[in-house]
Amino acid sequence: EGEMPALMAIRDEYAARWYLRGLRSRLPDVPVDQVVRFGETPAEILSEAQAPDVAWITMATRPARGLGRWLRRSVTRTVERGAWVPVMSTPYGESSRP
Repeated sequence: EGEMPALMAIRDEYAARWYLRGLRSRLPDVPVDQVVRFGETPAEILSEAQAPDVAWITMATRPARGLGRWLRRSVTRTVERGAWVPVMSTPYGESSRP
């Protein structure tokens, strides 16, 4: 019973690291830290961004559609409001996959 969430977390972390590694390879001249954290998404992003060497936050975003744009809080918007460094958002989609 306790193994299944642990295995899912390992799978999710592996998938996230694989995705980030592909993005990192596209930026060979830019120093990039690759971090995978679990928890409340905006809080984890803002917590990680407290590191003294963080210059900005880059986030992949999907456009909110329909009623979801009114009912659902945007993670990007929450991070933008709480960040003390610049936040750059970039469209997420098929063309951005490694």
